Amino acid sequence: MFKLLSLPRGILLFFSLSWLILPLPASAGEESAQESYYKEIPASNLTSLEVETTLGSINIVGEEAENVILKAEISVRGPELETCRKLLKDVVVKLDESKRNLKIQAEMPEKRRYRLNVDWEISAPVGFSIEAGSTNGDIKVQNLNGRAEASTTNGTITCTKISGGVEGRTVNGAVEISETSGAIECSAVNGTIECSVKPSTAEDVELSTINGNLTLTLSEFPDARIAANTVNGKITLKGIEAGQMDKHHRQWTAVIGEGKNKYELSAINGGIEIKVREQH
Repeated sequence: MFKLLSLPRGILLFFSLSWLILPLPASAGEESAQESYYKEIPASNLTSLEVETTLGSINIVGEEAENVILKAEISVRGPELETCRKLLKDVVVKLDESKRNLKIQAEMPEKRRYRLNVDWEISAPVGFSIEAGSTNGDIKVQNLNGRAEASTTNGTITCTKISGGVEGRTVNGAVEISETSGAIECSAVNGTIECSVKPSTAEDVELSTINGNLTLTLSEFPDARIAANTVNGKITLKGIEAGQMDKHHRQWTAVIGEGKNKYELSAINGGIEIKVREQH
């Protein structure tokens, strides 16, 4: 049965799950067992949320709500079904409330050739700030007034309608940012970056990729100092005629308006496209 240890704030809470173990489709030679997890947590004393997973995706949505709602599909995969079932029973979800922050993480005992996969679906109050991290999995965050920080090694990062700024980092995957205000800092090693901002609500923008193209779409002309450079690629401008471009179209600098904010864009092996699409 479901067990809850009620401890003083700041102490880890361990939740064991009640299990209905189901076989899952798995890789050749693998078995798998799965359980769904659900928990509601009052958010009156919280302002931020942190979630980590090694294998699995994270999807966080801001809502006009008073609780944090946690949903997860938790599975254990490995060569023997009975061992998967046993390890699944030993999985705990750790919830640590400290300094108005809620930290979430699922763990199981280590066993060679068996792995834990957790896909999170989280609803948080719209005013929250978020920090999400995965090693192998996509991260999606949307509709928040706070700041969003997302990092993954193998996966895509998508942030939409974030008012407090975004920091997104991936090694193998794309980064997609849209309808976002505040400071924006994103990087990818092997992947594209697509960033769409409204300059009147954005602050500094820093975008960099090593192997991949980079696109910055502006809904109006910014009040900014802009520097873009690529090593093996080409810079393309659409809807904007300003600044200085080198003859190879690999470096471009411009000061637009009073140059209040700073936009820095860089790519090693990839092109850079900067577009202005004024709203009428």
